[in-house]
Amino acid sequence: MAPGMTTQPISRRSFFVRPLHSPREPTVPSVHEHCLSSRGIYCRSCVDTCPEAALRVMPALRGAARIVVDASRCTRCGDCVRACPADAIGL
Repeated sequence: MAPGMTTQPISRRSFFVRPLHSPREPTVPSVHEHCLSSRGIYCRSCVDTCPEAALRVMPALRGAARIVVDASRCTRCGDCVRACPADAIGL
């Protein structure tokens, strides 16, 4: 072990349950540029699927709409990732 590193006890549960994210780096869904809504195609699959209403559509004047994620409402369930037909959302 390197100097200055500490070890945490390993629980039995940690062998069977995979954490959704590391405590250092919280995962927030991100919408990539190949989202259908950003290309001007009407698609609201992720917004309709989100149980916490953490995704919103931000319309733009003379431009394509954007999908915005509210990180404070997001529970990182992954429903929006599974619902996206273009695979444009990632955790």
